[in-house]
Amino acid sequence: MVWFFSSSSTNKYLPVGTVWTRRNRRGILNILRWLVIGILFALFSFLVICRLELNARLYIREWITLSKPTEAEPLSTFCFGNTNTTTATSSSTTPTKKYVYNFIPGIPVWEEYTCYDYAYLLQPLPSTDDSITTFHTTWSSQLQRSDQLTTTHLATLRSFMATQPLNSSQLIVWIHPDDEEKLVSDPFWKKAANTKTRYQVYSDELTTGTPLEPAAIAAATAAQAAAAGSSSSSSGSKHMETESDDSNNGLMGYTTMVSDPELLKLAVLYQHGGVWFDLNTLFVRDMTPLLGHEWIAQGKCQTSMAGNPFEGSGLWHFYPQSRAVCELLYGTTKSRSNNNSNNIKNNNKITKTIFGATGKSGRGTRGAELYQRIYQNLLRNGQKPWSTLPWCFTDPTNCKASNSLPSPLDQADFSPLRLRQTFAVHFDQPKKQTQSGSIYRYLQEAQQW
Repeated sequence: MVWFFSSSSTNKYLPVGTVWTRRNRRGILNILRWLVIGILFALFSFLVICRLELNARLYIREWITLSKPTEAEPLSTFCFGNTNTTTATSSSTTPTKKYVYNFIPGIPVWEEYTCYDYAYLLQPLPSTDDSITTFHTTWSSQLQRSDQLTTTHLATLRSFMATQPLNSSQLIVWIHPDDEEKLVSDPFWKKAANTKTRYQVYSDELTTGTPLEPAAIAAATAAQAAAAGSSSSSSGSKHMETESDDSNNGLMGYTTMVSDPELLKLAVLYQHGGVWFDLNTLFVRDMTPLLGHEWIAQGKCQTSMAGNPFEGSGLWHFYPQSRAVCELLYGTTKSRSNNNSNNIKNNNKITKTIFGATGKSGRGTRGAELYQRIYQNLLRNGQKPWSTLPWCFTDPTNCKASNSLPSPLDQADFSPLRLRQTFAVHFDQPKKQTQSGSIYRYLQEAQQW
């Protein structure tokens, strides 16, 4: 016999929760389905209406890595003599100079277009000062991986000529001795060179009177000994004649120390002063209003809140024999080996250790760490350090998507008004030569180069 049971008779022997679930399974699935659809629709609407920008930083908790108390390192006696740090609160690393503008805003400059509007307030004024400001940069066929200048390099040189007052400024391109013949025969250089734009071959002579000089002398001595040991008698006599002509502790003709772009920059700024800029920079307008201070340009706006403001910087301004630059040069020597027999090897190793690291954008990071360390140490010792130039003055491509300008090599919409408010546009060096972008063509037409 077959027994048939109705659903009601079966359910009365099941738990109450199971019965309810069976009867309402379809309803539960519908509720979950519409809940998921509602969440996805709300998320989609949020992303359409709002723009999400995250500026997060990760910190290891102190109970994992205890932070050591920060102590002030003594300043070098080479640069500051016997400065008493307890009475140096009014001292300054810069020479006394009257300035017209204070370009440090008293409000945050990463929001909206505050930085651009503030920058536009700084306009050149009539001046009776007849001093010449020297702009410096460097070109290297080895670093550029090309034996010729590019159209971007030519644009940089021409933008300088089009924007800076030629009666009070000049431009020097520093090159390695091996690059002199290449640069002189370069067709782009022939178009750019004139009485206000010239090149100069660098050597370790630039270290004379700086904290780098002892290491440079030791390196030159080691190089001379190595050359004398490996050369023939005729070439050896010729080398000795050259050595006898050197009047500056055997430094002339050697580039062991200053072949690194960062050390070259610091040595040039200490000896000559002026504005140093990377060759991947386009000038927008006269920089005279900025020359009343010593400064390093801020690399990106996010460092206004946290981080290292000198990371990725493309422009610097210092006066000759600046004690701040002297202290920076001294900071590069602290890790140097005292073993004279390995000076050349160690010097190359140290410059790569201090300046060789680069971030994702290809900009130096460890050099920025040195700048930040010396900056903070000057403050702890009661010395006024250099100023920090707000990001949009020379690096307007590195902030939020809402207020950044595109790279000059990118095809993108931009505000000509905001561009004209800046002083220069420093951009990342392209891995290969690219076609000119929107800002590039705009400046080319406006400045007629």
